[in-house]
Amino acid sequence: MIEIREVATKREMMIFIKFPYKLYKKHPYWVPSLLMDEKNTLNKEKNGAFESARARFWLAWDQGRPVGRIAAIYLEKYEEKWGQRRLRFGWMDFIDSKEVAFGLLDAVWQWAKELKAQAVHGPLGFNDMDKEGMLIEGFNLQGSMLTIYNEPYYNKYLEMYGFEKDVDWVEYSFETPKENPALFQKMAKRVQEKTDYRLKTFKSSKELVQWGPRIFEIYNKAYDHLYGAMPLNERQIQSAIEQYLKIIDPEFVLGIVDGKDNLVGFGVALINLDTAVKKAGGRLFPLGFIHILRAMKARNTYLSMLLIGLEPEVQRSGAVALMLNQIVDTCHKRGINRIYCMPELEDNLSVQKLWKLFDTEIVRRRRVYIRYMDHAARMDYDYKAAQQG
Repeated sequence: MIEIREVATKREMMIFIKFPYKLYKKHPYWVPSLLMDEKNTLNKEKNGAFESARARFWLAWDQGRPVGRIAAIYLEKYEEKWGQRRLRFGWMDFIDSKEVAFGLLDAVWQWAKELKAQAVHGPLGFNDMDKEGMLIEGFNLQGSMLTIYNEPYYNKYLEMYGFEKDVDWVEYSFETPKENPALFQKMAKRVQEKTDYRLKTFKSSKELVQWGPRIFEIYNKAYDHLYGAMPLNERQIQSAIEQYLKIIDPEFVLGIVDGKDNLVGFGVALINLDTAVKKAGGRLFPLGFIHILRAMKARNTYLSMLLIGLEPEVQRSGAVALMLNQIVDTCHKRGINRIYCMPELEDNLSVQKLWKLFDTEIVRRRRVYIRYMDHAARMDYDYKAAQQG
C-alpha cells in the first residue's frame, strides 16, 4: 500500500532531493541538476524566496522504499500581482503508478483547499530561474541540467487527475550559421550609426559579478510580464550571482550599454555542460568539477541561449543584433556547431522572430498544467483576464 508522508527531517529532505537521481540513474536522456544547487534552492536558510513563500514537500513510500515526490509552493504576493490565489506544484517525480501520482497530487490539493486557493498549477518553482514546464515533446533528446526531464506517463496521470493545459513553452535549435544573417548585420550597422548603444564584453568572472545586480535588475523588468513571473528579491539576486555568474564563461555573457556606459541590456549563454554533469552524476566533488572544466574548453559542442533581457526603451532599437552577431562569431572561434534556445512561451512572438532568421526547428515543448478548484474560480479568472485585454 502506498503511503504519502510529508517531509519532516533533514534525512527525509535528502531522500526527496536525491529521488530522481535514483529513478533516472540509467536513463539515456535524463541530466541531473547540480546536487549543490538543489540543496540550496530547497533550503529555507539559503533561498531568499522563502521570505515571502511557503513550501511543503511530500514523499510517496511503498514498503519503506521511496517511489515518488512532490513539492507545493504558496507565493504570498502572487495574488496581489496576478489576481488569483494559486498554489504551485513542482519537483514532481514518480514511478509509473496511478496510485502514486494521485496520492501525491491529493496532498497538494488538500493544502490548496486549506489555503482557499482558486487553482493549482505547475510544474513551477519559486521563480523563473527554477525549472518549470513538464516535457510533452522531445523525449528522445538529451535533456538539460537546467530544465525538467520526465517520462510521458507523467502527463497522462496529470490529465487523468483533471489537469489541463495552461501555457506551453517551446525550445528552438539550429546549427551555427556559417555567417550571421544579413538582416542581423544590417540591424547591427544601423544601431551603431543611429544610436549610442554599443556592445559590452566582460573580461573576467570578477567583472561579471560586479555587474550582476544591474543584470538582474534588468531581468526583473524584462521578464515581469511573462507567465507567472515574480520579481527576484535582493537575496535571490545575490544567490543567482553566486550560482551562475561566478562559474559561467564570461565570453558568453554580453551587455548593451548606452552613451553614458549604463548597462541597458544583457544576453547570457552557456556552453554545453550537460554531458559533463551527467557523467558526474550532478556532483562537483570529488571529481565532477574535472568533467565540467574539460567541457568548458570543448570543441564540436553546443551552446544554450539562457537569457536575453533589455530595458523597455531598448527593445525596439535592434540592439539585440549586436549581441547575437557576437555570439555567432564566438561560436565560430570556439568550435560550437549548434545552438539551443531555452524554453520560451509559445506566444512570445518577438523573440521567435529573431530565431526564425536562422534555420530553426522546434525540438522540445513543455507545459504548465492547471486545475481550478471549481467552475466558478475558472470563470472568474477568465472574466478578469478578458477585462484586462
